[in-house]
Amino acid sequence: MPVTLSAFGLSADEAAELRLEIGFSESVAEIKSQTQPVFEIMHRLPDIDLRDVNLYFFAFCLTGHSGEAQISRLQMRGTHASLGYVFPMTFFRGEAAIDGDWPKRYARVAFHKLIDLSNIANFAPEATLHGFRDRCIFPDEIFPDHLSIVVAGLKNLNDAGIGIEQLKLMLLAQKITILDRYERDPNFYSSDKFSMSVSLAAVSPVIGEDIGVIFQLLRQSDTDTSEVGRFLKLYQLIEYSIEKVYAWSIKALLGMDISSWRLKKKLATITADRSRLGILAAHCLQPTVNRVAFDALAVACRELLGDLGEELEDGGSWHHLLYNVRNIVVHDQIKLIRTPNDFLPALNDALRDACFELTSTLTEPDLSTIWSLPQNEAAIEGTGTD
Repeated sequence: MPVTLSAFGLSADEAAELRLEIGFSESVAEIKSQTQPVFEIMHRLPDIDLRDVNLYFFAFCLTGHSGEAQISRLQMRGTHASLGYVFPMTFFRGEAAIDGDWPKRYARVAFHKLIDLSNIANFAPEATLHGFRDRCIFPDEIFPDHLSIVVAGLKNLNDAGIGIEQLKLMLLAQKITILDRYERDPNFYSSDKFSMSVSLAAVSPVIGEDIGVIFQLLRQSDTDTSEVGRFLKLYQLIEYSIEKVYAWSIKALLGMDISSWRLKKKLATITADRSRLGILAAHCLQPTVNRVAFDALAVACRELLGDLGEELEDGGSWHHLLYNVRNIVVHDQIKLIRTPNDFLPALNDALRDACFELTSTLTEPDLSTIWSLPQNEAAIEGTGTD
């Protein structure tokens, strides 16, 4: 069926007049105009059965790894259940070997999902009918060759309990950035090393209704060219988390049989950001949390604070140190400007990793049980320097 999109620099009216459409045969996709061939897009993939392409999720992405052989398998952390693959745009030239039938099937689906007029309109800004007429080209000649594509089985995602918005956030955590539109000079994060297997951590149910907003927030932090701006965006996820802690704390207090004096003391404690950060660190992260990420954040905070001449406590925990940094960024940027340093970018990198740990391990604890234990208040609240 002809599609009237403004691909190839054509207006919608011009495209409608040409009645552009795509037909597939063997290893070729043919771009036609009123049944007359215009040009062809080809691949050199191994011959294998083509699955129903409607049963697969497809998206353009950025990975920083665009070599022909840099294909990544996506799997769930812990279970190793397969979800799909990431293919570089240059992959379809067929010079990279593919081991196993499933990668070959996903690659065939990827080609069929890729060659679409709406994709050409949105992700091939330099494409013109005049430039390609009567030629047979590879996908990376029409689409920018720094792009990659993600293909995931919808059944695989459903079996893992993952929605599309969750998948986008899980991929961003691994520095694979889903694109909704073409960006000529995109700012994004990529892994230092290419990996043939990418393990994705499930998103915490606690943030379920806010996944889309959190994805946008973290994506915006990646594109912010100001390190102060980047810090403030990332810290919003910390604020979001301790707001959850506040709600859980109130809920716990309502269910506890405690004296009015102790209730008053608890309420005073949980209204302080420092205390809620302590509760978050001590009680609101799943056992699977990667503590290395928070240890690295503590080191980065200590380096920045030390360079700014701040007094530091021995053994200060990540949440105390981070809150001190937050106070300087929010209330004393003159100090940051007056003391040029190279520590804030590294701190933001560590904070980014910690934020993604929160998106996967944030959990609601039973604070009423924890607070009922006969322990001293500092340990109970998680406000000690541990």
